[in-house]
Formats: sequence, structure tokens, C-alpha cells
Amino acid sequence: MDLENSICLIGPIGVGKSLFAESLSKKSHIPVISMDDFKHLPKLNELEKWRRDLSTCPYHYSEYKVNKLFELRQKYPNLKNYADFGYSQEVEKDLVNSYGTGARDFYNKQFENMLLEEMKQKIEGKVIFEISAGVPINFDEDFNAIKNQMLEREPEKFEKYFPNSNYIGSEQTEKLFSDLKNKLYLQLPKNEKNYGNASIREKGTNTRLINTKQYEKLSTVKVSTDNFFEQKKINKSEIDKSAELIYSQINSQGNQINSEKENKPNEPKKPSFLRRFFTAIIDIFTLRGLFKLIFRKRHQDKNIEKSSDISSESSKTTVSKEEIEAAREESLSSDKTTAENENNSKDNENSQEEDMEEEKSNSNQEQEKDSTENESNESQDEDEKQEDEPQMGE
Repeated sequence: MDLENSICLIGPIGVGKSLFAESLSKKSHIPVISMDDFKHLPKLNELEKWRRDLSTCPYHYSEYKVNKLFELRQKYPNLKNYADFGYSQEVEKDLVNSYGTGARDFYNKQFENMLLEEMKQKIEGKVIFEISAGVPINFDEDFNAIKNQMLEREPEKFEKYFPNSNYIGSEQTEKLFSDLKNKLYLQLPKNEKNYGNASIREKGTNTRLINTKQYEKLSTVKVSTDNFFEQKKINKSEIDKSAELIYSQINSQGNQINSEKENKPNEPKKPSFLRRFFTAIIDIFTLRGLFKLIFRKRHQDKNIEKSSDISSESSKTTVSKEEIEAAREESLSSDKTTAENENNSKDNENSQEEDMEEEKSNSNQEQEKDSTENESNESQDEDEKQEDEPQMGE
């Protein structure tokens, strides 16, 4: 349901809610949904049976009424009724016989509020929502008295007959009505003679509904019905005028609210005293928790710093050891290279000495050769001279 733009009608029995809803629907072109139609709305197969043969209908419904219910059930096939929530006519009769009509009213109250919640969830779009007369009204003290009486006499019966007792009471009703924006309260006429029903005082239950101020508490707009009836006759023109006036008033309020929403940011609601009290307690405990966390964090940071210092010192020592080992390796390698260089230089010197000796030996050998050759040459010359001398003698 469009809770922002739908229009809800509340008020006692016979004040003219249905007539006003019809007139308002013609003016606004918004469909009317009556809560009374859904309380015991039959299933489709049963309604089809009634349409084929109206005599099979157990209630005094007209053909128009049956067709209207059939259309509603076609549109909302899954919307629950009282029976789906657990209502039983036998239980209702037993409560009336044992504890009076007040027990019956409270028995129905749990199903009324459950149906209201169901309709808010499953009715589609913007509607004129005609709410049953007794739904906004609660008599908490009377219910508690009947409850205590049943718990003393038949506690198991209370649990069986009131399984959804949490839906009964002023607090639950106010919650269900809180998100409905436009709630029109149709007030009773000041002159009782103009009241739609025969006589106010003849209807005992309705007398209590008339005297209560709970309608006014839940409503957002009050509608006077002083001219709706004249000597118990419907004054259609006055109802149409009132409907036109109220609808224009709702439209102007809606436009004003929408313009304010567009121009102003959403202002948060002021929290209640209990909410502020509990939030203050929570804040105190959270502050204590924060202090503990901060203290623990600082302690952990100190431990981390200490461990980091120790690790840095150990890392320094390990680095210095590695450097010493590297230096040792470098010195050993340098010693090796110097030794190798010395050995190489010695080998070079030895090789040079050997070369010198070889050269000397070679030169000596050459000299010897030369001397031998000279001697041989000289001996040959002498021999030649000796040979030449005898020839010269001859």
C-alpha cells in the first residue's frame, strides 16, 4: 500500500464512513478498500459457487455484494482472512458464554490487527482505506482483567484461544497506524438525532467507542459530520462538499510537505529519554573499552620496539661477523696471489739464468769451434807452404 498517499477513514459505527469514502473516491479517482470486506472474504471456488446459485450463500448477501467480493478475491488471491489467522466461530461462542461479550471483542482484536498489517503489505498502490470501527480502539484494563480471570480458571484455554495476544493493546495499534499518513477521523454529529443509526444509546458497544478519545489521538484530520444526515436521512450534497473540501486540504498539505522535503534536508527525530540514557551508558562502556585498547596498543608497541632493537643488534652482530669472514677470505686470497706472484717471479729468474748459461755455453762452443777451425786452417796453410818449398827448390 502507498502509505504516504492513501487516505484512511476511522470513526464509530454508522457515522458515514462508507458514504464519505464513496464521495471522496469520485472526487479523487482513488479506489475504495473496506476492511470489513476482507475479514471473512471467501476463497474463489466458494464465491464462484455463490455466483452460480445465490441461495447457496450462507449470508444475506445481494448479487452485487457477491460479485464485488469475487472481484476482490480475484485481485488479491493470497490475502489472508480471519480463518487463515486461526479464527473459529465455535471459540467465539464459547468465550461469550464463559466470559461475556468483552472476551469476544478481545478475541477478534488479535485478528483485526493482524488483518490490518496484512492489508498494508499486500494492498497495492494508493487507496481510500475504510477501517473497521473497533480497530483503533483498545480497552487495555478490561482485557487484562479477562486475561487474569482466564489464567486463574483455565490457563490452557487462554493459550489456545489467544495465541496472538501480542497483537492486542494500545501500543500495538499505535505502531500499526504510525506509518499511515492521512488518517481522517469522522466525528459524530453534535445532534444525536442526525446520527445515521437509529439511536446511539441502543448500541452498547458503540457507546464506548463514541466516548473514547482514541480516534482523535490517532487521527491527522478531523471531519465534521453534522450535516451528513437530516433526521436520519442522507444529505448527499453536504457529503460531497465535505469530501471536496477535505481532499483539497490533503492535496495542499501534501504539496507543502513535498516542497519542504525538496528545499530542506531530512531532519533527524529527537531521540527519547530512554534512548539517550542507554546510548550514554553504551558510550561510557565504549570509552572504557577504547582506553583499554589504547593502553594495550601502547604496551604492544613498546614490546615491538624492544624486540625490534634486539633484532637490529643481532643483525648488526651477524653483519659484522660476515664482514670479518669476508675480510679473512680476501686476505687469504691476496696472500695466495702474492705467493703465486713470488713463485712466478722466481721461476722467471731461474729461467733467465738458465737462458744465460745456455747462451754462455753456446758462445763457448762457438769460440772453440772457431779456434779449432783456425787451427785447422793454419795447419793446412803450413802444409801448403811445405809443399811449395820443395818445388821452389827444384
